[in-house]
Amino acid sequence: MARKYSMALWAACVVAVAAVLAVAYLYRGTLPSGSGGPAFVNCSNSIRSAVSNPSAAVIPYIPNRGTRGDGYYAWTHGSGLRLQNEFGALIDSTASCTTDINGTITSLSVNGESIL
Repeated sequence: MARKYSMALWAACVVAVAAVLAVAYLYRGTLPSGSGGPAFVNCSNSIRSAVSNPSAAVIPYIPNRGTRGDGYYAWTHGSGLRLQNEFGALIDSTASCTTDINGTITSLSVNGESIL
């Protein structure tokens, strides 16, 4: 009887590990990593500050396209950036943000409108 329970426990552990790995795989790339982290966080926070309903904004992580330590993030149509319009609907949106080597934002535009 004890062997039956130990096999069930082992099987449950294998399923749990597989589930954790599957979730990690599905959410890969959604969090900032490496040296681009602070610049990305500054850009996403500035986008949130520029929109009418910051809590509804969906801002997915995208890789830094900058060079020589600066940051350049560009959310194009279809990249997952969704911002709320005046009717309350989340719509596919665009934004671009550049930062200096310290992560300070040097330019920001949202849906073609220059913010900074």
